[in-house]
Amino acid sequence: MMIKKQKSLILFLSFLLIICLVGCSTKRTALTNDEFKIRAVDYGYTVVDNTNNYSNTSAEIIATSQLLLNDIEIQFYELSNDDVAKNMFNISRTSFADSKEATNSEHSASVGNYQEYQVTTESRFMRVTRIGNTIMRVNTKVASE
Repeated sequence: MMIKKQKSLILFLSFLLIICLVGCSTKRTALTNDEFKIRAVDYGYTVVDNTNNYSNTSAEIIATSQLLLNDIEIQFYELSNDDVAKNMFNISRTSFADSKEATNSEHSASVGNYQEYQVTTESRFMRVTRIGNTIMRVNTKVASE
């Protein structure tokens, strides 16, 4: 069971790297929600389009999808502009930072139109990534040994 979760996490991290790392330049190209869904399905994820859940609450969210695989939940948001995405990134970062435990590792980076923040605790793995006007949030349990 633990090996299956670790393989799922490795698959997820590989998926995340492919999507997030679009070369070494400081300007990265964001995916649209449709491109994200196509790539996710190619990697075997089940995609739920949640855009309609936000249609009455915010004109700033253009589209959003959610991926589920075992205990891994990934949320992808295509937003109206970079400033809205930066604000959402900062809210997610604060939320993740507030949930840190005593034993954890933390990582952050910001280059050009790319930002990332990651926290790993004894029980959770949380990551938020922004490229341009898009946000990807991950929040999952860490496999226990």
